Amino acid sequence: MPYVLIQHTVGDLARFKPVFDDDGKRRKMNGSRGGRLFRAVDKPDEFVALFEWADSEGAVKFRDSYEMHEAVEWAGVKGEAKILVLEEVEQVDA
Repeated sequence: MPYVLIQHTVGDLARFKPVFDDDGKRRKMNGSRGGRLFRAVDKPDEFVALFEWADSEGAVKFRDSYEMHEAVEWAGVKGEAKILVLEEVEQVDA
C-alpha cells in the first residue's frame, strides 16, 4: 500500500486548516483513502500529514500536481514542503 507523507511548517493554523480540509475532495478523487494530520510536540508549527493511497501512480500524480503545490502556497506554508511517496517495506510490532 503506498502512502504520501507531507511535512511542512505552517505559519498560521487558521489559514492552513481550511485549505487542508478543502483539498480532501481532490485527494479522494485522486486515490487517497484518508490519512492523519500530526503536529510536533515541541514545535507546534511543524505538521506532518500521512495519507494512504490506492496506488503509487496516483500518489505520484498527486505529489507532482500543480494543484498540490498551489494548495501549499495558499495554506501559508513556510519554506518548501517535503512531499514523499512511500511504499511499505515491513510492519513491526514494537
